Amino acid sequence: MYSSSFCKVYDAFGWNYFPMYFGELLLAWMDEEKRPAGSGRQIRRCLDLACGTGVLCGILQENGFDVQGMDLSADMIAEARKNYPGIPFDVADMVTYHPEGRFDLVTCTGDAVNHILAEEDLLQIFRNVYDSLEPGGYFVFDFLNRKETIPGEPFEVDYSEHIRLQLQITGEEELVHLHIRTLSDGELLFEEDIREKYYEPEWICRAVRACGFSIISCGGALDHAAGSLTEEELSALAGQESSATWILAAQKPEQEPC
Repeated sequence: MYSSSFCKVYDAFGWNYFPMYFGELLLAWMDEEKRPAGSGRQIRRCLDLACGTGVLCGILQENGFDVQGMDLSADMIAEARKNYPGIPFDVADMVTYHPEGRFDLVTCTGDAVNHILAEEDLLQIFRNVYDSLEPGGYFVFDFLNRKETIPGEPFEVDYSEHIRLQLQITGEEELVHLHIRTLSDGELLFEEDIREKYYEPEWICRAVRACGFSIISCGGALDHAAGSLTEEELSALAGQESSATWILAAQKPEQEPC
């Protein structure tokens, strides 16, 4: 879990870039889904899992959606509540989280699913999301593409004349370790050590389907019509996809099984 210090500078250091980018993709995708060629599902109520500082929640609210967020980190939620006081946020664990009511859309960004190190825990999260959705509702999330996130050499980023961020990524079998050191005029402010797990696209898709969803999009953007792909075709796509992050969109059936 991120430290209090890191949470306070998360947005200032640019770590909010992905939810902003994801928000643009999501809004365009939702508009496409409402067209005659799409499913026509009306999306009103949204839930963002692992919402961090609330950036995606803010984007959705600005575009007229009823939204709420949750995160395991109380410090992240403190920043989210400060940034977006009109949005309800919960501090909770995705593995055991059961929000009140149901939603038309559940999102989970920033490779948060890769922070879940046990397969059974991730399966439970997928089941929880299924239960939290209205019939016909959507689940959209991203995950790391192993091929494009193979650990490399350490690198540094200067955020200002005084602040420097050092990052080193190392891999060990199925795990990736991200070590972050933040310095001010050469003095260490704080450091983070984050562990994530790679999940193969085939496993992710099988797990999502096993929980009752149909897959309607999978790939480097929200424009891959993957709902009818066989596992062999998906494996071939995985070998060709050059994006470091995959996005998967799934849908709960309009009619729930008896």
